[in-house]
Amino acid sequence: MEWMTRKEAAEYLRVSLRTFDDLASRGLFARYRSSAHRIVFSRNDLDDYVRRNRVEENDSASAVAAAVLGE
Repeated sequence: MEWMTRKEAAEYLRVSLRTFDDLASRGLFARYRSSAHRIVFSRNDLDDYVRRNRVEENDSASAVAAAVLGE
C-alpha cells in the first residue's frame, strides 16, 4: 500500500491544502496514524474517493463543483 503525507495527498487530488483538510475533516477518506504525531493517507482510499465522486461528461459544471466540494 502506498502512503502519502497531507501535502502529497492534496497534490495527488489536485486540490489546495485547505480543501483537502476540509474533505478529510468530513471523513470522506480515512486517515491513518503512522506514529504518535504523523497522519498519513492511503492512495487506495484517495482513489476510491475519486471513483465515488466521478461525474459524467454530460453533467453541468455546477455538478462537478458540488462533487469536488462534497456538497
